[in-house]
Amino acid sequence: MAVVRAQALSFGPDPDEPASRWWTYALHGAVAVAAGALLLAVPDRTLLLVGLAAGVYLIVAGVNGIVRALTAPDMLAMERAIPAVVGLVAILAGILVLIRPDSSVLVLAIAAGIYLIVAGLSAAVAALAETEDRWLDALRAFGGIAAGVLLLTLPDISVKALALVLGIYLVVRGLIEIGAAALVGLRGQ
Repeated sequence: MAVVRAQALSFGPDPDEPASRWWTYALHGAVAVAAGALLLAVPDRTLLLVGLAAGVYLIVAGVNGIVRALTAPDMLAMERAIPAVVGLVAILAGILVLIRPDSSVLVLAIAAGIYLIVAGLSAAVAALAETEDRWLDALRAFGGIAAGVLLLTLPDISVKALALVLGIYLVVRGLIEIGAAALVGLRGQ
C-alpha cells in the first residue's frame, strides 16, 4: 500500500498498476517529446509557438495526472489529493498560457516554472517514500525542480532561452515517461 501511495504522488508507474494502462505513460511521453523537439528545432521562433507547445503539454500532463489520481487502484480519497492538485496546477497553467500564448515570456516562464517545481517536489516525495523504480521519480524530481527554479529565477529570460530550457526538459521527461510505459507493459507479461 505504501508503494501505491508514493507512486501516485509522482505519476510514476505503480508496481501493481494494470499493464493495460501503459498507454497513459506512452501518450504523456510522446506529447512531451514532440513538444520538446519542436521547441528545440525552432527555439528562436515566436513566443506564440513556445506558448502553444508549452500550453498543450501542460494540459495533457494535467489531464493525465488527474486521470491517474482518480483511477489508481487501492487508494483512499486523501491519497488522490496530491496528484490531483498537481494535475489541476498543470491544467490551470496550460490554460493561462493558451489564453494569451504571446502575451509575455514572463507569464509563460512563471506558469511553467510553478508547475515544474510542484511536479518535481511531488516526485521527490515519491522517490524518498518508495523502493521500486525510485530512480524514475528521482529523475522526474531533479529535472522538474531544476528547470522550474531556472525559469523562476531568471525572469528576464529570452524566448530562445525559454524554448531551450523547456525543450530539453520536455524531451528528457518524455523519454522517462516512455520508459515508464515500457516498465508497466513488461510487468503485465
